[in-house]
Amino acid sequence: MDATSGPVGRMAYDAVLHNLMLIGEAANSIREDLSTALPGTPWHSIIGLRNIVAHEYFRVRPDLIADIVDNDLRSLAIGLRRLLDD
Repeated sequence: MDATSGPVGRMAYDAVLHNLMLIGEAANSIREDLSTALPGTPWHSIIGLRNIVAHEYFRVRPDLIADIVDNDLRSLAIGLRRLLDD
């Protein structure tokens, strides 16, 4: 059974996709001085993911979404919190 099976799993997965779209939309609007303050952050990939989720939904791969959630979001959140604290 995968994370998207069943009504609750499907709702959670859809909520994750929605939030990834919001992150991508925010990344698309971030000021250049802020984006350069987090070197190594794949801003273009974040924005690209937003575009795929929003406009090419059937290209979304649940395994890649799970990998992003499991391995990438935490470091992005930590970096953004550091920027806000400075």
